[in-house]
Amino acid sequence: MGSTPVVSENLASVGGANITLGAKTSANSLPVVLASDEATLPVSIAGTVAENLTQVGGASVTLGAKTSANSIPVVLASDEANVPVIGAISAFASTTITSATSTGLVLSIPCAGYSTVLVDLRSLNTCTGGMIQFEGVGPGNFNSSVMGMRQIDSSSQQFYDATSTQSLALSNDTRIIYQIPVAGLSTVNVILSPAFTGSGSILLAGRASNGSAPGPTTVGQSDATKLNATVTGAVTTTGAISSAANAVWNSATPVSTTLTVSSAGMSAVKVEFSCDGGTFTQGIIAFRVGGLLYHVTGMRQSKFGEQLYDATSTFTPTPSANYIYWFEVGGLDNFVLVLEQAITGTGNVTISAKATAQPIPGPTTVGQSDASKLNATVVGGISPIVNTVWTSATAGGTHLDLNCAGMGSVVATVATTSGTFSSGRIRFFAESNGGFGYDITGMRMRTFGGTYQQAYDADHILTLLTSDSYSYWFPVSGFSVFRIYLDAAITGSGSVTISLQAASAPIPGPTTVGQSDSSKHRVGAHGNTGSFRALFSGPAAGNNASVTVPAGKKWIVQSIQVIMATNATAANREMFIYVLDGTATQLFQTPVLSGPAATLFQPASLTYTYNFSPATNFYMTGVVHNNIAMPFPALALGPASQILTNVQSLQAGDVVTMNVGMIELPD
Repeated sequence: MGSTPVVSENLASVGGANITLGAKTSANSLPVVLASDEATLPVSIAGTVAENLTQVGGASVTLGAKTSANSIPVVLASDEANVPVIGAISAFASTTITSATSTGLVLSIPCAGYSTVLVDLRSLNTCTGGMIQFEGVGPGNFNSSVMGMRQIDSSSQQFYDATSTQSLALSNDTRIIYQIPVAGLSTVNVILSPAFTGSGSILLAGRASNGSAPGPTTVGQSDATKLNATVTGAVTTTGAISSAANAVWNSATPVSTTLTVSSAGMSAVKVEFSCDGGTFTQGIIAFRVGGLLYHVTGMRQSKFGEQLYDATSTFTPTPSANYIYWFEVGGLDNFVLVLEQAITGTGNVTISAKATAQPIPGPTTVGQSDASKLNATVVGGISPIVNTVWTSATAGGTHLDLNCAGMGSVVATVATTSGTFSSGRIRFFAESNGGFGYDITGMRMRTFGGTYQQAYDADHILTLLTSDSYSYWFPVSGFSVFRIYLDAAITGSGSVTISLQAASAPIPGPTTVGQSDSSKHRVGAHGNTGSFRALFSGPAAGNNASVTVPAGKKWIVQSIQVIMATNATAANREMFIYVLDGTATQLFQTPVLSGPAATLFQPASLTYTYNFSPATNFYMTGVVHNNIAMPFPALALGPASQILTNVQSLQAGDVVTMNVGMIELPD
């Protein structure tokens, strides 16, 4: 076959259709079809034909990048891989922030069609404040905060979930890179708010990229909780501890002051107390969790090896006391120490607290813990003794505390000196682990004026008297703290010495019925020694005598005897005796009568004895040996009732004394 000459022709149409530039569909292309029985189509060209094409389809041909509509399409075969576009990036956007820069938008980085925006920040000189915020503009021009991965050059520290803000309080030449995923966003805006402060400047630069934002290189360089990994003490946090929270509290520290330890994700909190050698007259530090709502107890150990597995929820400072406490805090965000009662005295309490991932230690031996928790019996176990001395210089409300957790009883001794006590009262009190307090009664042995008295149900209040000594036993099983309050301040020259000690044994009972309150034993009071009483009244000369039924008692009056010695002043004295109830209402009155209308008088310079009883006659016809019998009804008198003499024409030098015999019963 001969060769076909090369024709240089500007083709404008084929088959009546215009030829144009640009990508075409298959139906609009110019196919060349081979015959079915021809394997190849040989073309013989005599030589190379060089032709300068200036037009295709009537349009000029030029070199350089073209839009799709002005280019000649090149179609890849179906079995050829895609042509990758690697490293596509946008142009840089940059700015400099100084103290003169207004707040608001400072840098806008277009990112439509890109996957990542990189923001580079560098501080120069002194930068003391200000903040930038990252916001992305999405479809519909809605703005929202964006965040990604941050890397700080100075420490090579990597944060996978950096926040959407960056503080500008940075040291000189700090360099930070943010890589933010932006697929689907049109713009990332960097906004200054609040304003930048300092004499330095912040250099900002940003651009968009088709590369993806990198993730953290290792778990240790990021926040492991974001990886759905469990952080356990045995795997990732062995020996992990928090920073220490430290404080020194003393009399200058306001009540309700707190010291907080963050315990989120930790197992235990360790608290160390060290008291110096100063004085501590009061002060309580409480252990709280759950927003100060709940007390918490743990394990305590002293520097002497004393170990208390269930320590109480409070600590009372004492001179030179040194303790370590451990508390379980799993699942709790914060552990708080609260100064629940202000410290008084010259002492200082140094406190150091840390949270740890390790569990708290248990007791090492039975003897070093609270035996009641181990179902063991400690025979004869006692606590250390605490002492105090109170005088008129001691403020009312002062108290002495004794830790009695796990003990059965507390022994308290109270002894006054021979000084005077015009006022002064102490109160006995016990507190449970939940912080609830109760007045408490027990058994008392009293030594007064060489006599001994035992009261099985002693009162919770003791009024102080001169040269008075007491031993009290109180049941404290289940209580954590036993406390003695100075309920009313002491006035006078006396002092009271108090000593407290807890014991594992229960309190003793009365040794005999007669030594206790017989009403507690359901025994008839008439047959008990001590139920019969005689009360004496000897006022100063010129005054009538009186006796009063004590609170909580009632009397069945058996006899009354009044002795009156008149001085030399001439006057006819007339003896009356009368009775008032607890409201000062008169119940009975009788004079000395010699007949229905005749009165028996006592003249000057004589001593008469007047005997009142239910069995005597009403009339006296004369004085027999200066002894006069007078009637008196069988009366039952309640608390605050009074028996009084009422002598008419009583002279200043006359002396009246009265003795009343009664059966005294509980009211």
